[in-house]
Amino acid sequence: MSRPQCQEEIFHLLQHQRKHRYAENGGICAICLDHGENFNVVKPHYHPNFYELVVVRGGSALHSYLGKTIPLSAGDIVLIQPVHIHNYLFPSPFHIYNVLFNFEVLAPYLNELKTIPGYRELTTPSPMPMHLDEDDFSMVYRLIEDIIALQEGNAVGRRLRIHMDLLNIILLISLHAKRGDVHKRLRGPHDAICRLLPKLEQECAHPWTIEEMAAFAGMSVSSFSHHFRNFVKISPYEYLLRLRMDLAITMLGAGAYNVETIATRCGFANPCHFTRLFHARYGCAPRVFQRHTDAGVDKKRIGRLLGSFKHPSPLSQDSSSNRQEE
Repeated sequence: MSRPQCQEEIFHLLQHQRKHRYAENGGICAICLDHGENFNVVKPHYHPNFYELVVVRGGSALHSYLGKTIPLSAGDIVLIQPVHIHNYLFPSPFHIYNVLFNFEVLAPYLNELKTIPGYRELTTPSPMPMHLDEDDFSMVYRLIEDIIALQEGNAVGRRLRIHMDLLNIILLISLHAKRGDVHKRLRGPHDAICRLLPKLEQECAHPWTIEEMAAFAGMSVSSFSHHFRNFVKISPYEYLLRLRMDLAITMLGAGAYNVETIATRCGFANPCHFTRLFHARYGCAPRVFQRHTDAGVDKKRIGRLLGSFKHPSPLSQDSSSNRQEE
């Protein structure tokens, strides 16, 4: 049975737009994305036959790529190679450009590009982002915005201009971007927390205790709690609860599970606990949400639901019972 995921339904719509623009533009597509408001994780995924240039406009996120989880912020740039798996964790809203392109677009210029050390640096797979200063980043920003504007219209020479914009973006990054040092970006406790976050994502239904998380990170409970909140901006319990809610949303969207099963598989103490927390976040009961997604008439419905249901203050409203029951 097909198992649609709420965030994937949103991306399904974007993917349709991307394919259309990608074909029309001769193997290039740019899109502006704002993450973090409706969900906290983009699950591991890959792109089979195109490169994805990620340019961070604002906010922050944790990016898992090539076995490492690295924080990203404004001015950071990562080139995702085809078939390489990556995913994001969103401790705050995260604003990016995605520039998708077929490498053949650059084929006529490869001999020249390969003479630029920064080009070799850009195209060598690495989890560590490259970074542009404010002036150079603003130039890349304008070029990407130009691609987005051109692909929406029918300007004379549109495809050629889009191709030239991409070439100029690659040139600017190759000439001016610098790759940071992973050890400087992830110092001490932050490195340990970055190793813990994917573990929590993969095993969010596990009955984690604060002591177990701290032990995994190799810290005392008080030190771990302090560093986690400082780095991720929310408490470990709040973060774990958001992961569990994301998994619950996925299972509700699948339409193949009842609320009792979902509560158990997502790590909630019981169905009542799950229902109470779900209602506090989305303003409706899980069964109501499931009925909307089960309707299946309009594929856009799932994505709209996440945006239309309310998002109140942090999920720690019931923090005392969360700690006891989890």
